[in-house]
Amino acid sequence: METDLPPWRWPGVVASLALAGPRGVDSRVIDRSMAEGMIVGDGAQVLRPRWEAINPTLLEMFGE
Repeated sequence: METDLPPWRWPGVVASLALAGPRGVDSRVIDRSMAEGMIVGDGAQVLRPRWEAINPTLLEMFGE
């Protein structure tokens, strides 16, 4: 395993993994299909969330 995490951060990672328990951490990605590009008034390019695509994932994860 390779990491750029400094050794002084390792205890925090170990504590987090212990708190996560045997089921581990459920991680998901909001990918490009869940957002649409837009240009705001000052010219910055940003991604606007497409909630109709994101909400099913939130419901699956949190049941809300």
